[in-house]
This record gives sequence, C-alpha cells and structure tokens, in this order.
Amino acid sequence: MVTHTFDYYPVDYQKRSRCNMSEFTLLAGGDEYRQTNQIKFREDLYPRFKHDPGLVQKYAENLELLPPVEINQHNELIDGFHRLTAYKTNEVERIPVEVTETRSDIELLRLAIRANSSHGWQLTSSEKKSVAVRLYAAGTGLDKKEIAQDLAVSDKTIQRCLFDIDKQLREERKRQIF
Repeated sequence: MVTHTFDYYPVDYQKRSRCNMSEFTLLAGGDEYRQTNQIKFREDLYPRFKHDPGLVQKYAENLELLPPVEINQHNELIDGFHRLTAYKTNEVERIPVEVTETRSDIELLRLAIRANSSHGWQLTSSEKKSVAVRLYAAGTGLDKKEIAQDLAVSDKTIQRCLFDIDKQLREERKRQIF
C-alpha cells in the first residue's frame, strides 16, 4: 500500500517523481467530468467528524494541480470532499472525476475510509476508532481484519478499538440466554 500526502504537485507514484502538468492530465484520467451541482455529498457516508476550511482554501488556490474527485455511478462522492468544496468556492461548474462503481452504501463508505486512511488529510485516531465501531457494530459482516485493512491500522489497534463493543455484545448475548 502506498501512503502519501497531497503536496499540491502532481506525482507519478510508479516513478516516485514529480511530473509536469501534461503528464498529470494522463495520470488523472481527465476524460470524465461532472457539473459540481450533480455531485452528491452524503454526510452519513463521510468518515470525518468535520472538514478543514484551511485545507479547502489551500486547494482553492491550486485547483489546476488537484487530482479528480472520486464518485460512484450515482454521482455520490466517495473521495474528495475538500477538493469539491474548493471547486465550489471558486464557482467552478465542471470538474474532473473518477467514477468507481459501488454496489452498496457500505462499499461506498469502505472506499471513502480507505481513501481517507492512506493519503491526503488522513483520518485522526479518534475518527478511525469511530468508523471501526460503526462498521463493526452495524452488522456489516466485516471482520476485524477487514476493518483494520480499510483503516490502514494494525490488527492489534482494531482489537483495542473494539474491545468495549465485544464486551457489550457478550453481555447482551448473556442477557438473551438467561
């Protein structure tokens, strides 16, 4: 897994070097565009507690260097809330997108979690814990190993995050038995 932060310069991650803007267009795909007002942000599938206005401002000053936002086939935002907000701040009506097909809300959420756990402004420890509890307690069918992989954390970290949930579930099962 490649862990990186967005530093406003397009990077070819296979070459691990900076590239010029013409190369960036090829790397970003650049073929798909959507009207900003067509892209739907679903707060219920957003893994963060809040957004960062300072990051939006930085992105708004460097729009030409931003990679496409990621959406699904229903134009629901998967990754790129701060980028989308930066485009809207500058009243840009049509932006580059990368379309990823999703089969469910849980799959969309997992993609958003993965994206925000491994690059850009990464999820905080408390956001990761909250998302882990949310995925585990919601009956998604995901095991702890899958959740750890989505969040880019160790199995041990997930065990600590979910200890209280496991304890509550055990106590609830005992009550149901007796």
